[in-house]
Amino acid sequence: MTMRTTNRPSMSGKGHSWSSAWLAGIAALVAATPASAQHVLQGRVTDTTNAGLSGVEVVLAEARRGGVTDSNGQYVVRGIPTGRYEVVFRRLGYAPFVIFRSFMGDTGTTTVDVQLAAEAVVLPEVETKVRGPAEVPVKIRDWARRREYNVGGKFWDDSLLRTQDYRRLPEVLQGIPFVRIIRGQGGRYLATSKGGGRRRGVPRAPGVPAACYVEVYVDGARLSSVYTPVNLDDIPVHHILSMELYRSVAETPIEFQGPDAGCGVLEIWTQVGGNR
Repeated sequence: MTMRTTNRPSMSGKGHSWSSAWLAGIAALVAATPASAQHVLQGRVTDTTNAGLSGVEVVLAEARRGGVTDSNGQYVVRGIPTGRYEVVFRRLGYAPFVIFRSFMGDTGTTTVDVQLAAEAVVLPEVETKVRGPAEVPVKIRDWARRREYNVGGKFWDDSLLRTQDYRRLPEVLQGIPFVRIIRGQGGRYLATSKGGGRRRGVPRAPGVPAACYVEVYVDGARLSSVYTPVNLDDIPVHHILSMELYRSVAETPIEFQGPDAGCGVLEIWTQVGGNR
């Protein structure tokens, strides 16, 4: 990894490409940024041959800011509030790279050049029937797209879950290397067991042990909170249409990056109220 960092007063520059779909919600947040938050992060992302990499996502999840590299590997992220943030560089086929940067004072430009290494993705041998786009229920079209392009997440479809109909959700999730099932008063909860983000370890609701609990969404709505993880026993497997599990902010799509995304994210799509 090659990295160069400089700080200087912010200046207007040439336009850059903002082509990634997940940036659609960023515009409104940028417009609402206070005038004092004028920090800019810019730089170039290359591969190991020093050729510019296009389409690399640059994410500051806690600052709710992000950008995408252009055809020359250049990127710019504007309107960053003063503070210290985790910066994630990621692109399909390359190992994600994470750094921490502090943005001090009222204004400034920080330049960070990064080199990403190609990452071979070895998938397990699974015999499955691939359904065409027309066969995927409308409700989970975006889930199917993420399953195709996100190399870090773990995905279940209904054909796999139907074999789990007579098991409870904790048993379906048991055995995944980076998570663990924690028994607490009145239920079982899902927590990150190693790697992939910050360990909150804060006190939870009465009877719930302190741990880095995975953030749970159901049909796009966040159910868990910092103090109250979701009881997995309350979610019947036979109601689930599909699921997706991410271990860290670097893997998680920006639309699911809530306050506890550093501990992992589980998104569940149900057959209730959906368009099949």
